This record gives sequence, structure tokens and C-alpha cells, in this order.
Amino acid sequence: MRTERSVGMGPNPFKTTTIDDPSTGEDYDLNVSRRTAMKGVFPGNGIHHVPEVDCPADLSAYSSRDIKQQVTCETLGTKEIEGIAAAGIRITAVTPVGGIGNDKPIAHVTEQWTSPELKIVLLQRTTSPQLGETVTRITKISREEPDPELMHLPADYRVTGQRGIIPAQQ
Repeated sequence: MRTERSVGMGPNPFKTTTIDDPSTGEDYDLNVSRRTAMKGVFPGNGIHHVPEVDCPADLSAYSSRDIKQQVTCETLGTKEIEGIAAAGIRITAVTPVGGIGNDKPIAHVTEQWTSPELKIVLLQRTTSPQLGETVTRITKISREEPDPELMHLPADYRVTGQRGIIPAQQ
């Protein structure tokens, strides 16, 4: 899978591209402006994590271990995004008064719209008083077979390092 991102506003946003190949267990993070890449290697069988379409039964992954947050989830129904059907959920984690020295409850809200067909998140919006709003949106979705060269490290890129999961000590 190839993912191209632009981060920032204005005429010169930071552009990055990720190429994931579950068949080889490798991925590359490309710095487009510097034409460099970080190679990643991950263990396992290359199975892609499928995002939640419905509210998960266990919401513990959405709360902090150190703070007794109240976490709720609600389903939002379906809507079309980029011409593709998506199912929505809203997860709200509320930090109680005093949880982090706060004098009022703090709500951290994540709205996620997932395509059951494509098994990817098409739109995610997260809001919190501390961090503001973050929106991640998939655009320009094409069902055409991509150029195979888009799925490989470009020849003019230099690999500057490797990252990955450090194996557990035996």
C-alpha cells in the first residue's frame, strides 16, 4: 500500500510517502523533499490490522492507564466518503476533574469512518482541548491497478537508516 501525505499549511507543506509491503514484511518512509528513505522491518505474518467498523467491546485501548477516564462509544450510521460507503463510530474519553490537575472534565473525542469493503479508515477527526483538532482523510481513491513502480523504493532515493521493532530479550 502506498500512502502519500502532506503535513502543514501554506505553499510548502512537508510531504512524506509510506510504502508498505506485507508480503515481504518491509516498509519505507520516504522524505520527498530530501529524496531519502527510512527502511522498516516488522515481524509477523504481514497481516494488516483491520480497523473497527462497530464499537469495540473492549474500550481500554482508548483510555490512559494512569487516569481513570470514562470511555464511551456510539455508532454513527453510514455515509459516503469519496463515493465509498463508510460506517462511523465516535469514541469519547473523559478525564475527570483532578485527573491531570484539571479543574474541569476534559473530553477527548475521536470520530472514525471506516470502509467495511476496503477495510481502511477513510476519515478520522480527533478533538481535544489540549491538542485542538486533527483530521486525517483519504482522498483520490482509485480502484485501478497502480503502476508497480509506485510500490517500490524509487531508484534515486538514498536509504539513510533502518527502524523497526527490537526483538525481546531471550
